[in-house]
Amino acid sequence: MSACGIPQQGSRRCESGWQAPASYRDVVGRLPWTLAAAHESRHPVIDQRSNRSTLSSSSLPALPWSTVLKKPSRRPQPLRAAAGGTRAQQGVSQLEEIKQQAQQNIEALLTQVQSGLGQSRTATHGGATIAELRPRLEKAIEQLQSGLIERDTEVRLLLLAAMSGEHILYIGPPGTAKSELGRRLAALYTGSFFERLLTRFTVPEELFGPLSMRALEEDHRVPLLCLVGASNELPESEELDALYDRFLLRRRVGQVSDAGLTQLLGSSAVQQAAISSFSTSAPASESIAFHQQDFADIRAQAVNTVSVPTEVVNVLTDLRSYLQDKLEPPVYVSDRRLVKSVALLQVAAYTSGRSTVSLHDCLLLQHVLWQRPEEADKISEFLMSQLASDDGLQQANYIFSGLFQRACQKLSDDRAQHDLADELGGLKGALMERLSGIANNLTDERHIIDGNLWLGQDEAEAVASQLAPKLEKSRGDIEAMLFEVVTLEVALGRRLNVHFLAELMGTRWANFIRHAPPEQIKPLALRQGLPGSFPVPVCTPSGKMLTLMMDPNNTVSQLKDSIRSSEGFLYSHQRLLAGDEELENGIRLSTLDLTQPIEIELV
Repeated sequence: MSACGIPQQGSRRCESGWQAPASYRDVVGRLPWTLAAAHESRHPVIDQRSNRSTLSSSSLPALPWSTVLKKPSRRPQPLRAAAGGTRAQQGVSQLEEIKQQAQQNIEALLTQVQSGLGQSRTATHGGATIAELRPRLEKAIEQLQSGLIERDTEVRLLLLAAMSGEHILYIGPPGTAKSELGRRLAALYTGSFFERLLTRFTVPEELFGPLSMRALEEDHRVPLLCLVGASNELPESEELDALYDRFLLRRRVGQVSDAGLTQLLGSSAVQQAAISSFSTSAPASESIAFHQQDFADIRAQAVNTVSVPTEVVNVLTDLRSYLQDKLEPPVYVSDRRLVKSVALLQVAAYTSGRSTVSLHDCLLLQHVLWQRPEEADKISEFLMSQLASDDGLQQANYIFSGLFQRACQKLSDDRAQHDLADELGGLKGALMERLSGIANNLTDERHIIDGNLWLGQDEAEAVASQLAPKLEKSRGDIEAMLFEVVTLEVALGRRLNVHFLAELMGTRWANFIRHAPPEQIKPLALRQGLPGSFPVPVCTPSGKMLTLMMDPNNTVSQLKDSIRSSEGFLYSHQRLLAGDEELENGIRLSTLDLTQPIEIELV
């Protein structure tokens, strides 16, 4: 091992060939009412002689109904509204108005998000913008890379270590330019440089000189800015663990790939000229060279001006828990390493022109927290999963479900509606902020590459290609939820009845009815006096519910007639049950207690 130091710095086909429509699964998936008992669906058995599909008694538990499925003989017939036709039409018209208003509102919000793209805060450095420092860093990286092939990431990590006042260790086979990187860093710095070859017989005096008791008493410290270690193997002795832990950045250096080897061998004369001209005796130009005070100022500004958001702290906490508790064998991460990692991320964010550490900066942790090189890939996978995580969206979905439930129960309470409107506004703002962040990343596919100075080119392109489809999906999910929030806002503003909410948001209504306590659902099921049409739940053979828009003046016989087909399936009905009482055709739906389970026996 050598060391370089720088001081001073869907469809199913049955045996008969008849194919059930794939849309049936979609139909039963969005049914909004639950019965007291639900049964698991079974595959139909086809009767070859009658061309009918029946449920086999051997595969079906005892149920209060049996089923026959036939090909539809005609299209579904709409319900006949005996006395509420005009009101039903008015209800449909009002629903369309709400949807149109919600669509206009969501388009305005998306336009607002689009207009805010590209706006970001810029950090300052000594009264000047970070833009004055970044060109120097880019030129320094370019000079460090001169003549080297496939060493982009190694060079960037080397300069970041020096900027942060930390040390870096390169591990790899001989002849992979590990020691050369340390020598090149010395050319960018105005201080002194020393290089030593370490063996098991090396003593500290060879590195730092003999101990001075007077210096120890006066608390003089070795002015070491950055130590660059290069080794062909990992330390195996426990005595080296403390030294190994002090290398905050670690990078495995491999051979040049076949493609890179062609470039290396094809321009050997140029490479040799570049390497020979880049030595410790040929320092960088004054416009690029860094002084000890430069590095100190950068670190101080980064720590004082760059904030670390809670989400980044949570990632660090979760990552250490993942490494120490879930990986086998466990990976030990010291407290010192975690604390220094935060300071490193602050420097990375500051020099990239940001005043807040982002989750993208956390990708650098794959070069910080491993003990063995193969663990770096596992850390990278964990960090990628965190970047594409939708935990915030899941939390927003949970919050909105609660708001929708309260809206269904408190439509007549002015105070409750006012509170709901305020909470919906807060949720809408949070969703817009999240949507804006995703849109910023998607506006420019090279956002990560151009924005983060310390990710290598190949590394950043790989990250961007993996994140793009996940971000697109997240954006679609957030826009869909934002539309629901806006729709509920419009509905609350018009003081609609609960059956309008059920029609506007069928999936939300279904989840509410399935999971809410019975005492919260029963008051919503009393249909007397409701204007126009409203959803009526009807049992299907799968144990889920089919919902039909009914008018209070419809009779039970009209209900039977109206359920003749649904998405390609035809049902033949014998009787309608409400609780234990069989209903005759003359009973009107407005007299039914729909808090009781309603079942249709099918044959």
